[in-house]
Amino acid sequence: MKYVEMRKEFDIEGVGFEVNISNTGDVNFHPISGMTEKGSLPFHFLFEDDPIFSDINLFRNPIKIFLKVGDIILDWVKINKPYTFAFNSSTNRKNKVYGYFAKKLGKKLPNYNMVEHPVGTFRFYRIND
Repeated sequence: MKYVEMRKEFDIEGVGFEVNISNTGDVNFHPISGMTEKGSLPFHFLFEDDPIFSDINLFRNPIKIFLKVGDIILDWVKINKPYTFAFNSSTNRKNKVYGYFAKKLGKKLPNYNMVEHPVGTFRFYRIND
């Protein structure tokens, strides 16, 4: 099943982020510009998932980022009512933070069950119409 694609940008703590939700329900979010307390984002960071720079310690408060991404996902789910959608962490160190985020998001989506499989991949399935 195809859904309406969504692309949103937002800024948190001086860093620009982009959220993309595909027409198949795959969610991807990443920084696109700016500086953190550790300095400017390296150029290659915008194009690949470098485990040194793409980690939860790059930002003071990743929860702010997840809250904003969660709101964008909730808006998309409200519009599309998808059967399924998913996102995954890009490094092992992020698994716990993404798991926390997925559980919080799941509480706001009572018509969906969340399954983590494999570790670090979080897929939501609609349980009723």
